[in-house]
Amino acid sequence: MVVLCVLVLRGSSYSNLRKIVPHDRIVLARMGTSDLQEAYINVLTRAALLDELCTMMELPPGSLRGPERLDGLEGWTSLATLSFLALLSEKFNMTVPARKVIDCKDVNELIALTNISE
Repeated sequence: MVVLCVLVLRGSSYSNLRKIVPHDRIVLARMGTSDLQEAYINVLTRAALLDELCTMMELPPGSLRGPERLDGLEGWTSLATLSFLALLSEKFNMTVPARKVIDCKDVNELIALTNISE
């Protein structure tokens, strides 16, 4: 795992930072009123999401590539749908409507919901 320390000045945005820093995890340091504050933010990449999906569905690491049909994956259940929504919300600060996840037919469609460009 690569960890990068970045000083974020006022006016910088997380989305701009994601465009220039391709790491899975970023340590943000922001100047506060009296001291330096640190926050860990996970950056969503295709590889990170595929790894999280493997873990979530109890599949061997690296076993998902994208074209796999969801109805053919033993670990893809209604509980996995909820887990996927929670994963996006908790780890990546992203909200996706449940209906869109339910309508996905394959892993690539799940990834497309996140607007990952890599």
